[in-house]
Amino acid sequence: NCLQYGALDAWAHQAAFEMETELEQVVHQIVPRVSVYSWQHLNLYYFMMAAKWYRIMWQALGHHFNGAKLHIFVCDNPLSYYFNSFVPSTALIHYCSQNGIELMAYPYGEKAPNTQLVPDLRGVRPPNDNEEILAHMPTCMYDIHYFNRETQASGKTILNLESKYFNMPVAHHQHLTIAPMAELLHTVPEAWRAALPELRQQLLHTLEKLLAPHLPINYYRIRQAEHIADIYVAQMLSLGLLNQYFGAKKPAKLLLSDHDCDFHGPLIAFAEQHHLPVLYVPHSKTTSDIFFRYKNITCYSHPIQGDVILSPDGRSVPNPKLNFPETFRFTNTMPGPVKKVAILLQVISLNGIYVTRYGAYMDGVKRMVAWCRKMGLEFSIRCKPSYSLIKLLSEETGVDGVALVEAANLPMATYAESSDLCLMYDAPTSAELEFLTRGIPVLNPIPKPLVNIESMVCNPNVITPNVMDEVLRQATLLVQDPVALEAFRRKQTLAYVNLFQNAQPLRVFL
Repeated sequence: NCLQYGALDAWAHQAAFEMETELEQVVHQIVPRVSVYSWQHLNLYYFMMAAKWYRIMWQALGHHFNGAKLHIFVCDNPLSYYFNSFVPSTALIHYCSQNGIELMAYPYGEKAPNTQLVPDLRGVRPPNDNEEILAHMPTCMYDIHYFNRETQASGKTILNLESKYFNMPVAHHQHLTIAPMAELLHTVPEAWRAALPELRQQLLHTLEKLLAPHLPINYYRIRQAEHIADIYVAQMLSLGLLNQYFGAKKPAKLLLSDHDCDFHGPLIAFAEQHHLPVLYVPHSKTTSDIFFRYKNITCYSHPIQGDVILSPDGRSVPNPKLNFPETFRFTNTMPGPVKKVAILLQVISLNGIYVTRYGAYMDGVKRMVAWCRKMGLEFSIRCKPSYSLIKLLSEETGVDGVALVEAANLPMATYAESSDLCLMYDAPTSAELEFLTRGIPVLNPIPKPLVNIESMVCNPNVITPNVMDEVLRQATLLVQDPVALEAFRRKQTLAYVNLFQNAQPLRVFL
């Protein structure tokens, strides 16, 4: 009875933006002319998603616990980014306390907080330093080697800022580490330093009020509010350190990934204050809507980008395409008959929040499996290497769990090469590229409409999402008619290759 994922996603973004608007007014009373709007948007977005989902879930399912004694294990961390947190279990604890259900709660430890880490920018940058690009690129696991080749080929000098988490080995000429706030506080002007305690106190007061509808247990609400307030204070100090360090000589531009790990806010505010261009590269090929209003951000992406990128004010963001290195393996020969089908699955949930309704999701998987069996085709299901999902898939479809584990652990290129046709189910994934570069036809059956964060992964003119009935009708034609299969394969491959016509290497923009 919770909102469908698309509606929940939209609500959480809107709720986070409204919260940020109120917090910005608090900041302006103490630090005028600094906008913190969107500085913690991802943290607040994930918090709102989880808080609403689990509150409604326990309201719907909690009656099953009547007459039982619950032993609840609590992940004893505030919600930050999308890491595990105490939000799901505390929502259950609150439900039980309100409905007379006996319980025992067991915290199983907490992570050391990283809210107090800031860029280690001591002093002032020497005016003769020649680093031209300030880079901060967490989470670029798949493409960091490409980005490094491009930055090196550009001939520009790179000043790289380490990330608090998901740090990547960015090729650089100078590396900026991170350090505890306490080590850097004395390096900023007294007026700036003196404003931070009051800023924290005012933010904490406002956050407790804003979080009250979502975290009714006082102890946990205060801890979550403290966590968010501490990040804001560290971010504000980070902005002061950036301005002080680069006072003598500014970088020419900023190079950031599209996944904010807590430093993007002050970095973009710094860029806006000094009119510096920001180059946004994708952490995984494509980019969804961004959360910053600065107008001098350009979002680069793989040519497969499937949706327009918007800023919070609804403005279309410039989106040049990058010439990611790929090898196309298409051969101009009639393919053999389809013998093996790859059933490529997207995740069903993120941290327990269903992205697709379970019943609809599994019905679609069972229909694809039944179709393969009816057509006499070999098939292989590939999902994330998740024990829970593999167990459920095996129970629902009868497919051996060992085969599911083996498919999940295969390199994606090997998995793609073993197939003649791919049914990419639900939201597209970047794995589609392994099939497209090899000329293997890809169809995209979907059990629900896709939201921006899902649809941006694939250009619909290359792979068109469609309902299951239509996809299986088309797949049947491709299996039964080799001429239709070749025509589809040729059309899809050419459409994909044509996306690269205007793509350029990253070094051009650097």
